[in-house]
Amino acid sequence: MFHLDFDRSSMRELPKRKIASLPSVTEMNLRYGYFMVEVRFTTEGMDESFPGTTILDFMLCLLQAADDVGCGKVGRVNFTDNPTSITFHPKEFGLTILRSWDPVPGHCRTDEFLRAVRLFVEAGLEFVSGKYPAFTQNPVYRKILAILEELELSPDRRSKGLRAAATGSFPLNTHVQQQPAHR
Repeated sequence: MFHLDFDRSSMRELPKRKIASLPSVTEMNLRYGYFMVEVRFTTEGMDESFPGTTILDFMLCLLQAADDVGCGKVGRVNFTDNPTSITFHPKEFGLTILRSWDPVPGHCRTDEFLRAVRLFVEAGLEFVSGKYPAFTQNPVYRKILAILEELELSPDRRSKGLRAAATGSFPLNTHVQQQPAHR
């Protein structure tokens, strides 16, 4: 079992000036200055909560980790403001999940992790765009949709697609292995 969720009530209202800038604000500003929520994940051996996490950055980090795991590599979510990380290690029958701050590992099936990431990203996009429709006009919204679509493809095509997204084939560059620190 692997479950990802976020507390919708934890997102503070954006000031009017930030709402007005949503169609054109840069990816970096969106990733680190908008849409903070409390993120939770649960799996066998773990139950974690990260308040004050910018959901777009977390989604992009998870998408990169899911792509790596789907290709048989170690997936990683790094935190921006400190040296902590979460790694997802493919094993014969699933994933071993390690947190740099806690020696107790978690475990889940790979398909559960990939499905949870997809559902989390879909729910996050739906929530943010429902609350702030102007966000759908921003290239980052389309970029996340395109990356999410790539996760549905076979591993060889998926890897090419996400690498293209990360290197600039889409309107903005992505730094998907960074994430804001939990507070």
